[in-house]
Amino acid sequence: MTIAVAGTGYVGLSNSILLSQHNKVYAVDIVQEKVDLINSKKSPIVDKEISEYLFCDQSLYSKYERGLRPIPVDFVIKLALLYNTSTDYILGLTDTPEPYPKAKKTDDL
Repeated sequence: MTIAVAGTGYVGLSNSILLSQHNKVYAVDIVQEKVDLINSKKSPIVDKEISEYLFCDQSLYSKYERGLRPIPVDFVIKLALLYNTSTDYILGLTDTPEPYPKAKKTDDL
């Protein structure tokens, strides 16, 4: 299936990455560099932006990413919401990237 996604903000980006795992996705944005990354199944979100989203220092996030420090559960949940996937997928417990249905309490995060 071929899908076009307009806009590569957090929602458009999350949808593009998720959908591109099983479909051909075309992202449309005014920044061609971001579009090229998305079309090659790479995320244009950098560690600095993710650490700001998680409200933590960039060096600390880098340690989480490299497995040098255990990542807090609330960060795993926020990353799953950011990338529109499940915590099991973030933790490598499943190969299925589709998120679980959202519970009402996840909106509070």
